[in-house]
Amino acid sequence: DTEPNNSFSTAQVLAQNVTTTGHFGYYYNNIRDTFDWYKIVITTSGALQLSYTQNSGNNCGYFQIFDNDGITAINTETFNCGGTNNQTTDGLQPGTYYIRIRNYNGSFATYTLTNTLILPAIGTDPEPNNTRGQAKPLQVNNTVTGQFGYRFNGGLRDSVDWWRVTTNAAGLLQLQYTQN
Repeated sequence: DTEPNNSFSTAQVLAQNVTTTGHFGYYYNNIRDTFDWYKIVITTSGALQLSYTQNSGNNCGYFQIFDNDGITAINTETFNCGGTNNQTTDGLQPGTYYIRIRNYNGSFATYTLTNTLILPAIGTDPEPNNTRGQAKPLQVNNTVTGQFGYRFNGGLRDSVDWWRVTTNAAGLLQLQYTQN
């Protein structure tokens, strides 16, 4: 991996759905490379799957994904001591996220990191529509798809979707909700 990338502010940019290689624990100018950070920009909602393969010996490492502040961990660290481990973080909205790889107990190792964005089965609704004032139009006799619970940058969740229905006659308005 290209150095320096030892903090989220110096993270290497990692495109969606690619594989990269790196190493940690090596010395250069009397400094040990203990962290590797990657920055990934997700362009659509979905689940980010990380596949981390330790390539050299039994030296161990951790990998984890963080929110756009580089501080807020979105999931728990996954420990890898040889072989391949996968970690999937679901419910991510488009935005910037960081991946941190760190060594365990002063070890050094080489690794391969693959990221895969898994798209949801149903498309997203137009955002923002989280308040009554932001309600999106829902035409009579029409169907819309949406999603809620997805994480926005900064740790916020899309917990509410508002829709506005305008009728042009008196009558019964029926709504049908199907969760997929």
